[in-house]
Amino acid sequence: MAHWNKHGVKIGLIEASRRQKRLAVMSVDLACLLLIMFALLSARRGLLSGFAVSDQLTLALCFTLPFLSVAMFYTLGLYRLVTRHIGQKGFWRIGYSLVGAVAVWSFVVFLADMRGEVIVLPHSVIIGYWLIGWSVIWFNRQFARWWLQELPLDLRGQSASENRKTKKNVIIYGAGESGLQLCKLLSKSGIYTIAGFLDDDASLWGLKLEGYKVNPMDRMNKLIDNGNIEQVFIANPQLSKLQKRNIIHKLEPYPVEVKILPSIAELASGRIEVSDIRHIEIDDLLGRDPVQPFKDLMKRNILDKVVMVTGAGGSIGSEISRQVISTHPSKLILLELSELALYTIEAELAELVELEEKRANGVWPARKKVEIVSVLGSVGDEVLLRELLRTHKVDTVYHTAAYKHIPLLEKNPVPAIENNVFATVTLARALMEHEVENMVLISSDKAVRPVNIKGASNRLQELILQALAADKDNKTVFAIVRFGNVLDSSGSVVPRFREQIKKGGPVTVTHQEIIRYFMSIREAAQLVIQAGAMACGGEVYVLDMGEPVKIDNLARTMIRLSGKEVCDEENPNGDIEVKYIGLRPGDKMYEELLIEGNVIGSRHPYIMRLSEPSCIGMKELTTALEALGVAMRDADISKLKNVLQNVVEGYGEKSVLQDMQKRNGEEGADRYKQPTILH
Repeated sequence: MAHWNKHGVKIGLIEASRRQKRLAVMSVDLACLLLIMFALLSARRGLLSGFAVSDQLTLALCFTLPFLSVAMFYTLGLYRLVTRHIGQKGFWRIGYSLVGAVAVWSFVVFLADMRGEVIVLPHSVIIGYWLIGWSVIWFNRQFARWWLQELPLDLRGQSASENRKTKKNVIIYGAGESGLQLCKLLSKSGIYTIAGFLDDDASLWGLKLEGYKVNPMDRMNKLIDNGNIEQVFIANPQLSKLQKRNIIHKLEPYPVEVKILPSIAELASGRIEVSDIRHIEIDDLLGRDPVQPFKDLMKRNILDKVVMVTGAGGSIGSEISRQVISTHPSKLILLELSELALYTIEAELAELVELEEKRANGVWPARKKVEIVSVLGSVGDEVLLRELLRTHKVDTVYHTAAYKHIPLLEKNPVPAIENNVFATVTLARALMEHEVENMVLISSDKAVRPVNIKGASNRLQELILQALAADKDNKTVFAIVRFGNVLDSSGSVVPRFREQIKKGGPVTVTHQEIIRYFMSIREAAQLVIQAGAMACGGEVYVLDMGEPVKIDNLARTMIRLSGKEVCDEENPNGDIEVKYIGLRPGDKMYEELLIEGNVIGSRHPYIMRLSEPSCIGMKELTTALEALGVAMRDADISKLKNVLQNVVEGYGEKSVLQDMQKRNGEEGADRYKQPTILH
């Protein structure tokens, strides 16, 4: 109750209606301006030679100015600004509102003089009124802002004692400018209690910023014990990904939730907001500092050309479409079988085009607006493809339309081969017939010594394009780009782990030793476009995926960085269990990017060209495709797999890596150096 008495007025103001607040502020402003006018007139009283105190008209005009000023504040929107968050915008609005009021008032005085009324008022009174009024009104706002920010509330009607129970105790990692901005924002939010700063710069240790001490990392345990710390915010957007990983690695042993500010590039507004703070993502743990895309390679097959993206609504297809639209093709054709996916990406790209137009407004010469053509249909529809190619004169195709979810394709091999293999053949032949300049096929690491339908179909796609590229009459440049998993794509383990952690577990991992490669969707799309631009015909490019990741370690790291403890034999009282559910049909323990042969570097440090054994001839492939077609027509799955085994090297056999793992146990994985953060 004592606390309510202390803050009762503040609580009453915050809980008042918007109308009541506005009337209160207007009343204070009017009272202050009237007092200013009275003080100025009193100070000048002995110097106003032509002014008589009894002159009612002059007095009325003088004391009308404050009322006119408040009316001008209202008209120009000063009272629509939230007092607790008023900034520079409010400062200038006060100034030009008073200028407007004085101007209108002066015009009224001028009209009165024209009627023969004698009004003598020194200019110093008006100038003083404007300057002092501006200062006093702005001071009032700043005082109110400070006064209200002292209120320990985060919800209306919630007392400070209740609030202290819900506040989160946090530490800010980084005592630079971003850390200071974040500190101020967290203080204002009313839902965080700041325990101090952490920083690696020894020169800052012991200093106080905004009243909070800067500590070295070795005091972390003491800070957690004394302050019951729940979260650590990493507040340095200029950190490289290596620096981020090192900091996260230092924080991982502590039972705290780790959050981070986006990079400078992501903070487009230039101003930090509490909403900008996000959870640690796998890209923060495993990613590397991206190499800026080579502009000439990004433009070569796109700028002012007609580009088609198949599977444009998928994870990779949609990101390639975004990259293409930002590189200014003359036309972008989106081919997608899913109505919802097509609608979603079309709407997003249309917004990007409009935004680009606004940014380029007034720039000469104006760039022609990119035309977006949305086509609902299958890449295996030969009639549709030929009509599209004939009508739009396509120059470049990025082929991402493929089924990819391994367990589903194991259960449904016929539609998998129909979509992944035969649709690719249909597309490639149509492109050759219409002499389309370039086609880039998105393949995957599953194509290397495949053990599942997904991988076998990917490898068969590669073999077909290599054979067609060898045709001396072919004028289309076919390129193949092979890479691993992309972060946060549909079906990825990362969003699944995140959702399982949110629900309290268990987090499900297929096998303790399973290993995968990861790359961000944005980086993958840019590298695909650049690889395609370097192709001469039939090449297989592989992307440098960085270090492989042990999925079990990834799951445990994500649990710990969410502020939870792993529940296992060593810690039976932990929060979230990691549950092993066994390999799914078609799963491999380890992924590879190379079959055989040499790796040749390219202009781009993250793109390599493979020199693999000579591909199978088109005659042999045609025979295999005919046999596949018969097996599919007869729904003979055994025959279908036999055909794949005969044409795709390694399919149906245990992979070399699985044999190695079986022989050597866990030692088989030693050749895969794991990122330190996941140890």
